Amino acid sequence: MLIESDYFKNIFNTVREPILILDGNLKVLSANQSFFNIFKVDSANTIGTYLYDLGNGQWNVPALRVLLEDILPKKTSVENFTIEHNFESIGQKAMLLNACKITEKTIGQPIILLAIEDITERKRMEVLLADENTAERIWLVELLMKSEERYRRIFETANDGIVLLEKSEGTIAHVNPATEKMLGYTKHESIGKKLQDIGISLDTSDMPTIIQALDKSGIINYKDVPIKTKSGQHIDADIYMVNKAELAQCNIRDVSDQKKAEEDRDLLISELDIKNRELEQILYAATHDLKTPLVNINGYTGEVKKSIEGIVNLIETADISSEIRKEITSLTKELPDSFGFISTSVSHMDILLNGFLQFSRSGSVELKKEDIDMNMLINEISGNLNYKLKDAGASIEVTDLPGCNGDRKQISMVFSNLMENAVKYLDPARKGEIKVTGYEEGDSSVYCVEDNGIGIALEHQKQIFHIFHQLDPAKGGEGLGLMIVQRIVERHGGKVWLESEAGKGSRFFVELPGVMLTSSPS
Repeated sequence: MLIESDYFKNIFNTVREPILILDGNLKVLSANQSFFNIFKVDSANTIGTYLYDLGNGQWNVPALRVLLEDILPKKTSVENFTIEHNFESIGQKAMLLNACKITEKTIGQPIILLAIEDITERKRMEVLLADENTAERIWLVELLMKSEERYRRIFETANDGIVLLEKSEGTIAHVNPATEKMLGYTKHESIGKKLQDIGISLDTSDMPTIIQALDKSGIINYKDVPIKTKSGQHIDADIYMVNKAELAQCNIRDVSDQKKAEEDRDLLISELDIKNRELEQILYAATHDLKTPLVNINGYTGEVKKSIEGIVNLIETADISSEIRKEITSLTKELPDSFGFISTSVSHMDILLNGFLQFSRSGSVELKKEDIDMNMLINEISGNLNYKLKDAGASIEVTDLPGCNGDRKQISMVFSNLMENAVKYLDPARKGEIKVTGYEEGDSSVYCVEDNGIGIALEHQKQIFHIFHQLDPAKGGEGLGLMIVQRIVERHGGKVWLESEAGKGSRFFVELPGVMLTSSPS
């Protein structure tokens, strides 16, 4: 199969004109979808068949033999070769053929690209226009006049500038009112001049080359063309050049405001990026500073707890009245619960601060990218989870994984978060199973962390990567893990997504750049 990639296959099959690819012996190697549709044939009876045998021999056309056997062998390409033939499947048709020879390395021999355009209706109109006495000719002329009137109205009222150029010299034949308003030159000042003469910095000195390019593509797009108006104002424009029957049409769109808006947007994004980095630095500093008093609170609370326990023990042996002992016991009875509450709160605050530290590092730390052996990395993370897996009675299965390119520490943070979550949200009603798989897709590597746990209901899936969103607060954590995962992956130019159903487990997918395979200089 000559056309292997999806990209070129899609282009090949969406071209409206039928196309055949033939080998040197005129056997069909490939055909696009338009060929099958128009000539009412299928792939099985076309591919591998000699051209002249197609459709009960309906392609055995004398004029076509002349093109392929006499003319094309002496030239590399033939353009606008007309044949007329009564095809068995679609009737009498006039076809315009363009053929060229291409050297195809994969099969080691030249191939022939044959493009076919149905010009039957065009030929019919030419005949009608030549006969002045037919009613059809009168109708056709009226139709063309109406079409011309519609075009004139569009030309006169269009918001974009429209300039019509003579194909031979590239001189201006006509301009619409929008062009006069945009550039400041009147129609009479513009006609007969070149585009450069009215401030448009577009070189049309080589019109034959431009027209040849237009014949092939139908349209040429020039982006961000600088224009100087008659008054000296500078504007930016997008220009579309279109091929017409006798003239070339240039559509001019002033994009100065759009370009200014894009520049303002880029500046705003840059300023926001700076502000975000500053906020991350403040968050990191504040979080780091908060950990010190938190440690002090925990330490002093422990000391106070020990002191009170000592006093209580002393009172138990002291020679005091039963009323005083009862009163003291009543006062100290709830102290263990209070100290437990303080300890739990401090612990939760510490987890939250650690999450903030991770979050700030995930966006501010410079990425030190390298090719990563993901099998080794996942095995290290699995080893660190061994005790949690034993407690949960679960297992991890890791298939052979493709490598990726990224910051090893941050990629480790991504998969540690995902795998720890998989363990955390296993279903106690069944044996926990976690799988880590991966595959290559183009220049990327895609990984999947799958579990058979409690799953995530659809209504929670959109918020799962948002800050402080926890699937089950009772499981602990700060609700930052998946947000950190998403942030790290996006900083690497990748993406992360989820497939899950409540009660049926979850699958988290991570797409990252594949290995670069850069070799060191010898």
